Formats: sequence, C-alpha cells, structure tokens
Amino acid sequence: MPEKPSYAWILDDMRVIYPVPVKGKLHLFDLDIAPTVIPESISDEELCAIFDPLYA
Repeated sequence: MPEKPSYAWILDDMRVIYPVPVKGKLHLFDLDIAPTVIPESISDEELCAIFDPLYA
C-alpha cells in the first residue's frame, strides 16, 4: 500500500458468473439472486456468446 492509512479489497476465490440484469443503486451488494457460476471448461467461443451481447 502506498500510504497509511490505506484500504484495499482482497478478492479470493473469484469466479465468473452469468450476467444478470441489475438496476443501479447505491447498495453495492444488496442483490436477491443466486449467481450461476460459468464452468471453467467453457470454450472461448461460448464465453464470447454470453458476454458479446452486453457490449453491442
């Protein structure tokens, strides 16, 4: 950390989940959903098919 006091997020056991439409709000973690993890064995083409429509 460059200076004290400093803050950081420690991210552990990160996994990619399927995108879920969420209405923006201030409470970052207040979601009533159960995320579905995308398997690590998924191909690049399948992963692109999931996420490309989000950027169109």
